[in-house]
Amino acid sequence: MYTGELDLIKRPNEDILGLLIASDELLLEELLKHVQDWLLGKHASWIQQNIALVVNTVFKLADCKRLQDYCFEWIRADPIIHSIIRQ
Repeated sequence: MYTGELDLIKRPNEDILGLLIASDELLLEELLKHVQDWLLGKHASWIQQNIALVVNTVFKLADCKRLQDYCFEWIRADPIIHSIIRQ
């Protein structure tokens, strides 16, 4: 991070969500954007498979708008997922 380089390739997606939380708490806007872009660009299927975990994480973070919008649209498009999330 100090060098401006961050390799997320070998990190578990759950750790990447933790990094998202930390970057929000520490007001690291560039890192927050990078992590959102990484998840949306490389791990959209993982987001869909773990939608409850992702929703419970990103909707607590005000600056996670892109991931919030993605989750919201995906849930809205799938009535089964919508009913699961509401439980």
